[in-house]
Amino acid sequence: MIRAAIVKDTWLLLRDRGALISLFVLPIVFMLAFGSIFRFGPSGGESRVIAVWAEPGDPRGAAVASALGETPGFVARAHPDAAAVRGAVAREDVTAGLVIPADASAPIELVIDLAAPEQVRGPIQGAVMGAVQRALAPPQAPPGPRVIATSPPGIGRPLAEISS
Repeated sequence: MIRAAIVKDTWLLLRDRGALISLFVLPIVFMLAFGSIFRFGPSGGESRVIAVWAEPGDPRGAAVASALGETPGFVARAHPDAAAVRGAVAREDVTAGLVIPADASAPIELVIDLAAPEQVRGPIQGAVMGAVQRALAPPQAPPGPRVIATSPPGIGRPLAEISS
């Protein structure tokens, strides 16, 4: 009885060309269309440039730049002074910047647009802060608050406590 039902349904399927196209050809067309969209889409392999400024001869600057270079997706670019780092972030020439002060006890300034959406800013901020922590923290010591995030001058403040 089951054999007869299978034979009958197979015979009906082979005679119905619309069902054959829907069953076999249409999924192949969708795979080719979506595969070509995602294959030729935007490249995710471009590294984000992070501006870095430290006092000349400060070993922390070299250590942070090296740690950023080892972090996938980031490239460190040296700038002549702290104002150049802030200006490059404000002009959106670079994604973010690090200003490493001469005083080793002062926190490092992460210059990033704090008004940018959290989904865009958060991963960059976390990865850069992690690279700085890895570069400067002693292996046995727990990491402390060594980096503070600030907006560069000329960029609007995030809208705090806003509601509909």
